[in-house]
Amino acid sequence: MRQYLWLAIFLIGCGGSTTAPTPTEPDLTAQHARLEPVQFQTPDGFLLFGTLFSSPNHPTPRPAVILLHPFNENHVQWADFVPELVAERGYLALAFDLRGHGSSIFRNGQPFTLQDFSLDDINQMPLDVVAAIAFLKTRAEADPNRIGVIGTDLGANIAFVSAGLFPDIKATVSVSPSFRENQTQEILIGTNIPGFAPRNILYLAAFGDGYAYTSSQTMSELTRGVTAVIGYQGTGRGLDLLAQGNAWTTVLDWLDKNL
Repeated sequence: MRQYLWLAIFLIGCGGSTTAPTPTEPDLTAQHARLEPVQFQTPDGFLLFGTLFSSPNHPTPRPAVILLHPFNENHVQWADFVPELVAERGYLALAFDLRGHGSSIFRNGQPFTLQDFSLDDINQMPLDVVAAIAFLKTRAEADPNRIGVIGTDLGANIAFVSAGLFPDIKATVSVSPSFRENQTQEILIGTNIPGFAPRNILYLAAFGDGYAYTSSQTMSELTRGVTAVIGYQGTGRGLDLLAQGNAWTTVLDWLDKNL
């Protein structure tokens, strides 16, 4: 019972209810981004649904970026950010519904939604990134040596843990992560995993979101290679922060330099 109580506290802290929205595919064809609905399976049996975004105006193979959405959202939340990433900067982008979210609610053919999650299930979410990497390696247009990850909110922690576990990830951006309270229950912080060594991570957080900013500082201290923490005025969190000012451009410039 204690485990599920802490799960409820964690979900509330991520800023949403436990009712997953129904995703709809964005219309980006007019912005020179090609959309391909895709699906792939995790090592532990979740069927994940998403979209592969590409541009016909850029040569292949090209660097690929995995986009991880916030808690209780779905991959369509990235629609406003894809055109600059794909059409202007020339990246291949893979956005998908994390396990238990959107359409990705079946494990081994049986429904398995957020309401069914335990803390252990949350800590298995980096396996979604493993599956995404494996999928990208099957695509001729993706450069397997230049794979990056951007995560916000819940996705920020998944990105952090993934960067410390999977050598295929060359560069990572973690936007509005959580550490201190997560550390108490060892939720998506990686430090409880033998050999955990996060590297090459840019952290973004608002000064007004003090917990995310101090978490970013702590996580950056644990990060090897290239790392930085960039703070922004206000209280914006996750995708809202990325939509603020030049934050998204800063992310793309960092990827251009490090991926």
